[in-house]
Order: sequence, then structure tokens, then C-alpha cells
Amino acid sequence: MRLATREWGQEGEGPRPTALLVHGIMSDSRTWRLVGPALAERGYHVIAVDLRGHGVSARDGDYSPAAYAADLVETMADFERPALAVGHSLGGLALRHAVDALRPDHAVYVDPAWRLSLLGESFDPDIFIRFADAVTAQAIITMNPTWALEDVEVELATLACWDRQTATALAPLAGTNSVPESAPVPSLI
Repeated sequence: MRLATREWGQEGEGPRPTALLVHGIMSDSRTWRLVGPALAERGYHVIAVDLRGHGVSARDGDYSPAAYAADLVETMADFERPALAVGHSLGGLALRHAVDALRPDHAVYVDPAWRLSLLGESFDPDIFIRFADAVTAQAIITMNPTWALEDVEVELATLACWDRQTATALAPLAGTNSVPESAPVPSLI
């Protein structure tokens, strides 16, 4: 599936190295609203995706790591091979499964969802759904007092268009370990 993308830094003189940004669960490409422009200012052509079930990308019910990875590979076929790929949480899990095919020069995994459990307890995907359905702007501000109002608005907007089935689809991964045995590209975790 071709994913919806948001881009920064595609204009400019000469070719620019590509940076791929992959968001976490309950979010979408808007979460990179500060990171994307910052990387573009540093000379990158930045592509941030909306994973399936998130943002404006399609919803089809196959919310497996393999499907997310295949989507990344298919979407990035339209762009230069990434010099940098960054995956946060669920995006880190998707990137982990796509990194062999994408072959970025460098990969960064931010709090990757490679082991799904909560402090040794069983993994409960409904916690994401309950949070998304109950959260308010004031709750977000309380949890993140340094966030700008625009960040709070983006958080609420991404939650409003998020397919809750992406969380329940993670249930079969509870207790599994997706930590790679080795890094196929230079990586920072």
C-alpha cells in the first residue's frame, strides 16, 4: 500500500539526501512537524509517512509488522534511498522489519516497540484505546506542560483519525521479542 506522506525540503539546489520519518501508534506524520523542517534546514529531503490505520492512509485491518514494513518499502520506492530513517515506537517496529529492504545509511529507533509488555506485566492493547477515547486537551497539557498549544492540537487531531484496530492487532505480539540480533545498517537506539 502506498502511504500518505508529508514532505519538507524537496526544493533546493541539487540533490538532497532523503530522511524517512515513521511515527508511533495513535499518531501520524504531523507528529514530526518540528523535526521535519529542522532536518530540511540541514539539507535533507524529508518524507514523513502516515502508517496504515493512521492519518489519511488507508485502513484495511492488516496491522501487522510485515504489512507496515511492506508499505514503507513500497512508498519509499518513489524516493531516493534514505540516508537516514527514524522510527518511533510502532514506527520503530515497522522500520526494524523494513530496514533490510530500505538499506538507509543510518537508522534511529526511538523507544521502539520491539517488546510489547508493560513492566513485566501482560500487554493490554486496550490501554491505548481507553487513553485515546478519554484524553482531553487539559490532560495532554498536564502530562506535557512544555508543549506548545499547536502540539496539543496535533495530538488531539491525530487521535481523532486513528483506527483503534491498530492497537488490538498488536495483541498477538504480546510477550514476543522483536529485538534484532544485529544491525544491518549503522543504528542508534
